[in-house]
Amino acid sequence: MFDYLVNRVRKSIEQIPDHRPTTPTYSLADVLMSGFAMFSLKDPSLLSFIDKFPTRKENLEQVYKITSVPSQQGFDKILDPVNPDALVDTFI
Repeated sequence: MFDYLVNRVRKSIEQIPDHRPTTPTYSLADVLMSGFAMFSLKDPSLLSFIDKFPTRKENLEQVYKITSVPSQQGFDKILDPVNPDALVDTFI
């Protein structure tokens, strides 16, 4: 059941257009799915999630299809311009 939820969220997130003009190092889907993973794994902070990424990398790739995560500043830079309304359909 959880795999179904993750796949549904991932497919919806992949439909959100990336606002960055060039080919990014981190896909918008990976960054948004990292946020979803952080909350579902109950990490106390974004920094904690980022610090634990190397030890969880294989599981995050298999379950959430996340290949890489940026730094905390990278998250801010990538996610700040994203309109939150773009995520509404994902969670309805």
